[in-house]
Amino acid sequence: MSFVSLVFGWNGGSSIGVVPLDALLSESTSLESQATSYPVEDGPPVTDHVVQESERLQLDGWVTAAEVSLLGGRFAGRAGGGGAGAGRSKLISAKAALRQIHSDRLPITVTTGLDVYTDFVMERCEIGRA
Repeated sequence: MSFVSLVFGWNGGSSIGVVPLDALLSESTSLESQATSYPVEDGPPVTDHVVQESERLQLDGWVTAAEVSLLGGRFAGRAGGGGAGAGRSKLISAKAALRQIHSDRLPITVTTGLDVYTDFVMERCEIGRA
């Protein structure tokens, strides 16, 4: 898979539920387990009983107002493109969809250039604009 596909999510794209990302900037997966800390009479603590915690995923991505088709030559803002209204609508829809994912508290599928994460729930989402 090419670097461009991994970073920008082309060739299938990256998405959080129904929200497609225009650019996936970073992806971090955390796998954690906890061994029991209760000793058995004398000797070392029991370590063969391990509880796996849920896999955690942290993403940094962009949803932009741009409407880009790499090979088709369509770009928002040029003559005949989607225009500013369509771009603003795209941003508003993406923010509303992320709020709905958080509000519904239901499992979603997250797709990135590295993996497909099924049955994930959103614990935290920061939406900013710069």
